[in-house]
Amino acid sequence: MVLNTIGLKAWQSDQFAAYKQLMQQPKAQAGLQMDVSESSLQSSFAEALKQPYFFQILLDDQLIGSITVYRALDQGTDDLTHYSLAYSLDEAYEHHGYMHQALEVLFRHMNGPAIVQAEMFSDNLASVHVVEGLSFTKLTEFTNFFGQTLCIFEKKIN
Repeated sequence: MVLNTIGLKAWQSDQFAAYKQLMQQPKAQAGLQMDVSESSLQSSFAEALKQPYFFQILLDDQLIGSITVYRALDQGTDDLTHYSLAYSLDEAYEHHGYMHQALEVLFRHMNGPAIVQAEMFSDNLASVHVVEGLSFTKLTEFTNFFGQTLCIFEKKIN
């Protein structure tokens, strides 16, 4: 039996076309909650390149997703670095445990101690299961201005 290998590779500035193709998939668009026009995605990509962790998710060297870990604007009152997590997976590769594996790899290589938060729609059960499976703690659930119910999860990285 041959197992598929999940790897992470830093995005490079000349890889926007691949990023755009991934982010313009319908489920990725819904999760982004932003304009997915070319100019908006270019701006998002350029900003993500400045973040501490911005990786392609590779399955046997094929691009299947993306992870961005943003330095949070509010660093809190503790001595921990605070981050916000965003991720997206090509729809053809959902529900196979690849995101769980990719995040495990990321967390093993992150500089801690840190707090990572993830915000998602409460009805996005796949993402809820991913973070719960990685021992995130649910902090809150709330309804936003648009009537959408969101959850915030948190995990401490040592």
